[in-house]
Amino acid sequence: MRNLNLDQVQTLVAIADLGTFAAAAQALHLSPPAISLHIKELETRMDTALLVRGRRQAVLTAAGELLVAHGRKLLDASDELIDLVQRRASGREGLVKVGVSAGVSTRLLPMMLEQLSSRSPGGGGQARSGGFGRCDAAPAHRLAGCGHCGQPPAQQRRDRADTLAQ
Repeated sequence: MRNLNLDQVQTLVAIADLGTFAAAAQALHLSPPAISLHIKELETRMDTALLVRGRRQAVLTAAGELLVAHGRKLLDASDELIDLVQRRASGREGLVKVGVSAGVSTRLLPMMLEQLSSRSPGGGGQARSGGFGRCDAAPAHRLAGCGHCGQPPAQQRRDRADTLAQ
């Protein structure tokens, strides 16, 4: 069994939005025969007509309307997945693990996480607190991507939050 081809679904959505094969071909930068082939293959895959072809305009059948409605969701999900993978691959998104001592976790950590979140929307954070020995001795790949094991002087707390969030 073959899966849906998202390029073919995008073609059907373009025809639904623009009304004609020619307009869809122009918008998608494809030739009119390629547009026709996409629709023919999609109708074969669905085993039903998706469009009623008229002289001036193509009109969706009930099956075509259903496929367009769900196809839009598939195309949006595909775009979102591509963006997510690209952001993760470029380091703009991911999970940041921070190990801190108990005193830091109640004061400095909330400020740092707030700034990190505002600079990297969509990223996740995980905080673990423990005694100095645990923060200092834990292998970085297991516990934390960065760590802070002590309470800085009061005037340096906000500066440290800025630095750690970067």
